[in-house]
Amino acid sequence: MRVEAQSADSIDADVVVVPVAEGGQAPPGAGDGVDERVRELISSGEAGTEFASIAVVHENGRRLAVAGLGKLADADAVRTGVANAARETRRIGGTLAYVVNPALDIDAAEQARAAADGLVFATYDTRKWRSGEITGKK
Repeated sequence: MRVEAQSADSIDADVVVVPVAEGGQAPPGAGDGVDERVRELISSGEAGTEFASIAVVHENGRRLAVAGLGKLADADAVRTGVANAARETRRIGGTLAYVVNPALDIDAAEQARAAADGLVFATYDTRKWRSGEITGKK
């Protein structure tokens, strides 16, 4: 896994995770009309802002994952949102970008750290620690 910071204008990822707090707005300046599209998805009910909600849509040749953070919108909500987006889009593979939302009560560095943690948590598989072969039988 490689983590890097980019300006919103140059986001080139297969999946773009857009975090939105309950009752909040999409992060401004996400590029390519992303914030406008996210507002449309939320107002139509196709995407939610409740904690752990996720909606994945195609937009301009890539996937947008609108991650609902709920009322609290803390680092745990960001971790959960990114983990859900990664699990939801696992079958397509590729790169994932998280758009920092300046409207949240946590700073950009903490959002980035929580997003990276969420990506790691999404790929963690506890089945590898089982003592026997994974057969579906007990």
